[in-house]
Amino acid sequence: MKNCLRVLRAPLPLLLLILFSASLQAQPLSDADIRQWAKTYQAVMAWASTTSVQEDFAAGQKSIQQNDIFGQMMLQAKAQNYYQEVAAVVKSNGYSDPQQWAVIGDRIFKAFLANHTEGDMGQQIQQLEAMVNTDALPPEQKAAMEAILQQSLATLKSIADTPAEDKEAVRRNEAVLQSLFGM
Repeated sequence: MKNCLRVLRAPLPLLLLILFSASLQAQPLSDADIRQWAKTYQAVMAWASTTSVQEDFAAGQKSIQQNDIFGQMMLQAKAQNYYQEVAAVVKSNGYSDPQQWAVIGDRIFKAFLANHTEGDMGQQIQQLEAMVNTDALPPEQKAAMEAILQQSLATLKSIADTPAEDKEAVRRNEAVLQSLFGM
């Protein structure tokens, strides 16, 4: 109950963002959504290549949660004073809100990862665990591997609940996304 009261006391823009994100999650991705997002992604990358944003992001980044990569990018853009520029590129490509683009991008990437790990998630988890549990690793490397394992496990668990409709839409647009993500 206390959490509900906290939400009710939250600023109006935060409440609108929560409601907006929830509504985006409710509708399956369409081919048009994916094509518009991909076009905008290409425009963002073209803009980024003319700036030092990628180096600045890399320097300020601790770790990337792959299931929330575009949401994190928007947060980092705000923290590094690039938000207005990124927002302008995103808005010039048909989005009224840059967060909308980030949410859709995270859904697309999550479905893309889910499609590329289907069927072998258990095997991937076992391989990661075996690497960590080997005695051949020095303690500092083992700690680093455990951190990577935890992040990978979190990613695999988060993509396990990807809606089938999103995975199918991404599958239909595989060639476009393959060229963007290079996987």
